[in-house]
Amino acid sequence: MVLKHFIDLFGEKGKIRIEGYTRADNMGMRKCFSKAGFVKEGYLRNAWENEDGTVTDSIVYSAIKDDWITGNSTPIKMDEVPF
Repeated sequence: MVLKHFIDLFGEKGKIRIEGYTRADNMGMRKCFSKAGFVKEGYLRNAWENEDGTVTDSIVYSAIKDDWITGNSTPIKMDEVPF
């Protein structure tokens, strides 16, 4: 099913990037993103407002067209510059 959506978005719709966000404590969703070929790109502190008024960290994942075409993951350059 994910493959069909990637074909639709990257091929027919011409998208170059798909992003997804989830709470940091949602391990099931984090596994789903990973198994679907998404790459973890960032950790966002206090970014998810819950219905009960609490705030939780969130994680951002993405899939990019070039990676999907080649079957490889582009390395994340998060720590390339120390600031």
